[in-house]
Parts: sequence; structure tokens; C-alpha cells
Amino acid sequence: MERSSHRPGGVLAAVALALGVALAAIYLLALAPPAGSLDDVFVVLTEARSSLGAVDSTAWRPPAVDSCTSPADVLLKMALLTASDGHDPLRAAGWLALLELAAFAGASVWLLSTWVPDFRLRALCAVGLVGVPGLVESASYRLEGPLFALVWMQAVAGALDRSPRRAMAWGALLAWVRPEGMLLGLAASWSALGSPRQGRSRWHIMGAALAILPVSGYRWLRFGDWLPNTYRAKRSDSVVQEWMDGSAYAVDLLLSPGGAALVLLAGMLALGARTERANGSRDRSGPCSIALGLAGLALAALVASGGDSYSGARLALPIGIPLWLGLARAEAAVGRRVAVGLAAVVLQSVFLIGSGQGGPSVLERLQGATGGPAGLEVFQPEQRALEAAARALGVEVLAHRHLQRVRWFCPEVRIMDLTGLTDREVAGTPAPGQVKFGRDAVSLALERRVGAMHLDPVGVRPAALAGAPLVPALSEPRLAAGFAGPPFLSRQLAEAIDSEYLGGSYPVPGGHVNLLIRRDLAPRFEAAGFVVSAPSAAPR
Repeated sequence: MERSSHRPGGVLAAVALALGVALAAIYLLALAPPAGSLDDVFVVLTEARSSLGAVDSTAWRPPAVDSCTSPADVLLKMALLTASDGHDPLRAAGWLALLELAAFAGASVWLLSTWVPDFRLRALCAVGLVGVPGLVESASYRLEGPLFALVWMQAVAGALDRSPRRAMAWGALLAWVRPEGMLLGLAASWSALGSPRQGRSRWHIMGAALAILPVSGYRWLRFGDWLPNTYRAKRSDSVVQEWMDGSAYAVDLLLSPGGAALVLLAGMLALGARTERANGSRDRSGPCSIALGLAGLALAALVASGGDSYSGARLALPIGIPLWLGLARAEAAVGRRVAVGLAAVVLQSVFLIGSGQGGPSVLERLQGATGGPAGLEVFQPEQRALEAAARALGVEVLAHRHLQRVRWFCPEVRIMDLTGLTDREVAGTPAPGQVKFGRDAVSLALERRVGAMHLDPVGVRPAALAGAPLVPALSEPRLAAGFAGPPFLSRQLAEAIDSEYLGGSYPVPGGHVNLLIRRDLAPRFEAAGFVVSAPSAAPR
């Protein structure tokens, strides 16, 4: 397929389309209240602040652990903190995600303008790429999602253009964005080689070296591990369990309207691949075959990873991009591709509007929009409670499941991450069954007699834990859903906690921040402003 020429009218149309797609993407995210878990971005922000040396040297610092999946995102957050010194880092991270999202939209339109002369198909593929399942959702997490989409798109484009150098360069960068980028980037660079030729093995070795060795060497030299700690913390010891969880996640995705759009695109490309083979392209894969292969590999990587603990399509992002690019690059008649693209865009739009990723839908979020990405004001009520807890704890340890932001607000507090995301020892504990959000080392925290525990995925609750019966509040799902969240504790473990800890609540606007407080520390927490329940039994 020949590239279209850049006539002035075509360039202006491409620019106008890029602006329209980018503005639509920004509108979906910038005006919407936070979606997904904003708590995860504090892991990266804290790592970036620590790398800059912006924390008091006397503050407690945990051992060096690679708790971030993306070294590239950490570098960007370091630049962000430097450039936005004195400003709200959480809001700045939101604007950075928007900038990456706009860059992806603009780059996709510019790329398509070099491939597709027909404006209708170009517009459909551009809108399809921005609405691909997982993109807007991953951007709402303010992590590396839109950056991954941008780099992956360029690597796939290099493969479809059969440009090994281009695919290899973007593939090597992709490895620094996400761990699975090592595999996907390598696959893109190898796919770009086309038919066998002299020196192909040299390209294979070079591609593998660039995609794997630099980022793996960096992790080993800095953290003493080949993979991010989060990879180990979120995986079951059972490979079968991981594949079962990943398969269930993939099936749920494919049964959604967004998944149906991916299936439709894959079907179109499968027909194109069949035509390519019929035309004698056995020794040189055509664009349909390459796109299908890369999308299939991305799906296999998703299944092998165990899927995602959150509802939504965040991890499905790498699947849709090669399918849309393959549709644009296919040799089929334009009219047929336009019809398929239009149907896929409609299905993706239904998915995007109706998908709340475990919360409000996009339309509901837009109706409650206040303008611009949310900032630290989201966590301001609980920040006072965390600072009060830090004063009460002193040198004692705070164990938590979903409170990564405490490391940002209170860097002096000693932390035990019960999920293992930022704790290498916890990440190495046995997990023979299903692992959702990470490990759950509550029994280890009890054994170590940590000063306080926070087991709730929600920071502020309407009801106070102080005064509530502690055992059912931790173990009975009907009651525990309002205090601890899943995974709920066994009654035996809840009783053991009840003999050592008391429920404590700090009143804040909108409710209470609830903690489990070790009995001997109760007076200190009461002095800090917590309401602590009376003992229900004598301590052991």
C-alpha cells in the first residue's frame, strides 16, 4: 500500500481531525471527577520525590523496592515535580495524563494521514483509536497508560510498515513503560523483518538485547530484581489460577460492546490475512497477519497476567491498537473497511459511555464535573486523620492494604504494605490461591504487633468503627463491607485481632477514618483526636 501525499488540503484536514479527536478525549477526562484508583499514583509520586531527594533526610525511608511498573513514568513524574514545584502534584499528574492522551490522539491522526487517502476511513480509525477499550480508563489512573498507548502504536506502525529500525527503537522504549512491553516490543521488531533475508538472526538478537537487557539491568542494579515488585505481589503461586483469572477477565471483556468491537475488527483482519495468503504472501506476512499476531500476543499476555482486580478494560489497551491500525493498513476495499470501522466505533462508544469501571459511567461523571483534573483536595479530609495517626504512632508501624497515599502525606511513618506492592518481604509470602489486589499479610501484621492497621479500600466511611463489634465488623461480609472490605477475615483471625486491637475512628467531613489501634497505644490516639472503642475482652 502506498503512502498518500501530504497535500495542503489533506494536511489541514488531518490537523482539524487531530484537534477534534484530541479535544473529545480531553473533554472525557479533564472535566470528569476521578475514576479508578487515584491512590496508585501516589506510589509513583512518592518514588519520584524520593529519587529527587526532596524528603527530609531524617525521615524514615523504606528499603529500595521497585514498587512502580514503569521507570519511564517515574522519570516523567520527577520532571513533573520539578516543573510544578509548590503546586498540587496530583492535579499536575492529571494534566500530564491529558497531555499524553492528546499526544496519542494527534500522533494517531498524523500516522493515519500518511496511510489512508480516504478521509472517511481515516476519521473512523482515528476515533476508534481514541475510544479503544482501556485508553480513557487507563488515563484516569494518571499512570503510564496513555504513554504506553502512544509508544505501542508507534512500534506497531513500524511493524506494519516493515521498518525494523523504527519498530526496534519504539519497542526498546516500550520496555521502559511497562513490563509486558519487553515482550510486545520484541514481537513488533521481529514482525517488521518480513520475509527471510541474510542477517535476520542478527536482527533477532539485537531486538532481544534492546528490549530486555537495558531495563532488566537497570532494575537489577538498583533494586536487585529483574521484575517490578508489584508483579510478584499481584500474582498467585499457581500458574493455573492465574490463567483461570485471566481467562475470566478476557471473557468478560469480549462479551462487552467494546469486546465485540475488537472481535469484529479481528474478523475483518482474519479475512484479510486469508486473502494475503491466497495472493502468495506465505513468506512475507501482510499487515493483517501482523496486526492479528500482535493483538493475539497482547491478549495472551493479559490472560497469563491474571487479568485485573478492577472491573473495566484497562489491561486490554494493547489489544485494540494493532487491530485498528491493521484495519487502516489492510488491502481490502475501502467501503468494506468503512462499514466495519463504523460498526466498531458505535460499539466502542456504547462501551465507553456505559462503562463506569466500578463507579459512575462517563456521562454521570461528566454531569458532576467541576472542571480540570481533581487534586489533593480529594484526600484532604483523611489527610488530617493520617497526620494525627502519625503523631500518635511515633516509631510504631502502620500496616495498610489500600493506603498508599500515607507515604506521600506522612513520609516519617513506618509502613507495612499488607498487599506487598511496596514490601518485598510481603510480596514473597506464599499465595497458593487467588490473588486480587495483592497479597494480604494481616496475620503477619498481627504477629509483628504493628501499632495500627487500616484494612479498608475506602478512606472515609459514614459509620465509625469505634463502638462497633469488632469481630463481625471484620469477618461477616454483611457488616464488614462497611468497615474492612474484601478480602474479609476469617472469624478466627478477627478474634485474634479483637484481643490485641481496638477500633478507632477520626471524625472528618463526610464520616470517619477508621483504624485498628493496638490496645496499649489507645491513650496516645485519643490524645491525637481519635475516638477509641472500649475493650470487648481482656487482652491476651
